[in-house]
Amino acid sequence: MLAEDAEEQQRHQALLRGFIDQPDRLIPLTRLLPMKDFPKDVMALYVQGHSLTRFLIEQKDRKTFLAFVKQG
Repeated sequence: MLAEDAEEQQRHQALLRGFIDQPDRLIPLTRLLPMKDFPKDVMALYVQGHSLTRFLIEQKDRKTFLAFVKQG
């Protein structure tokens, strides 16, 4: 999703804000990170995964993020 254009990324940010207003749809990180199968609410996975990935990349850089993912 990070390769998408700015408009699509803004759409995901707007979706995330909607999810924050519906806390029962949010997936706790303790469930999100080890998840191997798609949950019933796939959009929750996409929106939160996009947000978490952006946050982690912004902490340092893409290379460090990919090393983090590889360790997981």
